[in-house]
Amino acid sequence: MYASKSGNTLAIAESLFETLKNKGFTVEFGMMNDFQRTNLEDPSHTSYFIFLTPTVDYGKIPPNGEYFLNHLEELYKSKEENIGKFSHLKFAMFGLGDSEYVDYQVISK
Repeated sequence: MYASKSGNTLAIAESLFETLKNKGFTVEFGMMNDFQRTNLEDPSHTSYFIFLTPTVDYGKIPPNGEYFLNHLEELYKSKEENIGKFSHLKFAMFGLGDSEYVDYQVISK
């Protein structure tokens, strides 16, 4: 799953998708905002996620990842009622951006 503003993260996500697919993995590709919460909660759907996002505009996620990030923040706020729902998930986070900015990698952290 990716969020991208300039297209750089999208290009990396597409390359990673193709590499995994060519190695025989069953993979789904999509923008963060298009992902459905039920896919996170259903252990039969998928259990490995790779997230790719830059930090843009002084510490923000790109617009096509805002809904997803807000959703994760809401889940975190209500973590007591969500304990166990996501224990099957494994994930990797790739953060991209310009290291010259003070807020470099703030989203992926």
